[in-house]
Amino acid sequence: MTSNRRRVLAGLVSLIVVSGCGSSDPGTAGVATTTSAPAPSVEATTTAPPSATTTAATTPTTAAPVATTTEPSTTTIPETTTTVEVVAGLALRTDGVGSLRFGQPIVQVVDALVAVLGDPMSDAAFEYPVDTDGMLFDAFGDFTFPYPYGRQTCFTNEFCVEAGGPTPAELAFVGWTQSEGEGSLITTLGVGVGTVWADAEDVMSVDEGGCFSFGTGASGGIDLQLQSSGAMFTATDSTGAFVIGEPDPADVTVVVLSAGDLRTFIYGDC
Repeated sequence: MTSNRRRVLAGLVSLIVVSGCGSSDPGTAGVATTTSAPAPSVEATTTAPPSATTTAATTPTTAAPVATTTEPSTTTIPETTTTVEVVAGLALRTDGVGSLRFGQPIVQVVDALVAVLGDPMSDAAFEYPVDTDGMLFDAFGDFTFPYPYGRQTCFTNEFCVEAGGPTPAELAFVGWTQSEGEGSLITTLGVGVGTVWADAEDVMSVDEGGCFSFGTGASGGIDLQLQSSGAMFTATDSTGAFVIGEPDPADVTVVVLSAGDLRTFIYGDC
């Protein structure tokens, strides 16, 4: 389990109920706005079954985007025990989402996403001016990020994109998080929020241990945060010592997916 994954897991335990996808702190530098810079056309992928999914293809303009209905294009994912069809468009990837890639100017990325997902429910800029042993923190020491300036933009389906850069004018797409929300996006392997481990053991791995009912794993290089409704990932015995549990795969569900560099809350219960 990578250190970044442990930090994201720790933040989830403290914030998963309260802050959802787009948490912010008193150190918020301001609300960022997007421009109408041209961006590539993209299509949305949701957790709805492919046979019932309509793909919206739009081109961002300065006016409100108008969606056109097309027949969904699907891709068959090989090397799994079951055939998974994913609607082409905003599939979650290790290096971006759909045709949008890490390193692209965040203005272009947000404009393209707005054309498909609608206006953001939150769009905030942050600064990380405190350098402690090579790690950058916000002014309150609560959040860390690999860049001195950042921006987090979240949509109503709880999909958030992270931007980072050396100055506010040089922000690029560097990471994303998908939490539970209506119309949440899925990966190219068909894994998304609500996927049960027992149904995707061929494309999911789960780390040993965790934080009580919460654990971590991965699928195709994408980080997963998991929750068990049965046996815990870790528990305490009569002496107070931690004991590693063995949750039943049928009780373990994906609650968050993420990739890239993320704004990370450093305090947690575990």
